[in-house]
Amino acid sequence: NHVNRETLAKIVFADPIKLKQLNAIVHPRVEEYIVSEFAKLERGGSQSAAFVEAALIVEAGLDKKLDGVVVVWCQPEQQISRLMARGFTEEEGRRRIASQLPVKEKLGHAMERIDCSGSLAETRQQVEQLATKLREVRPTV
Repeated sequence: NHVNRETLAKIVFADPIKLKQLNAIVHPRVEEYIVSEFAKLERGGSQSAAFVEAALIVEAGLDKKLDGVVVVWCQPEQQISRLMARGFTEEEGRRRIASQLPVKEKLGHAMERIDCSGSLAETRQQVEQLATKLREVRPTV
């Protein structure tokens, strides 16, 4: 069996109570998986940076389990146009955005920020700068 994500999204993004119920089911399992994967890396002696890519890290409280949060952001109208380019209606896009913390609030939780409102080259440059910065950090043993 598999979940039809498109159908599920239409249901939960139209009903805040159902979205909350779904998040209550999913978030603890995601957290458990992340903690487990990080533990495997640690046991294996990995000294590399590991990342979790998820839209609701702060909303789910997962930021408290991480060393830091990188917020990749753009203006809400850009978010909507990008969602519409992926086949969502404007209304669906607005509902998805409304289900998340406002960008300003997310930025307040950020250790690092990547502004993807410009060109792809500008975004790539910011990512490369962050990668360089992370490579320079030496673990204390």
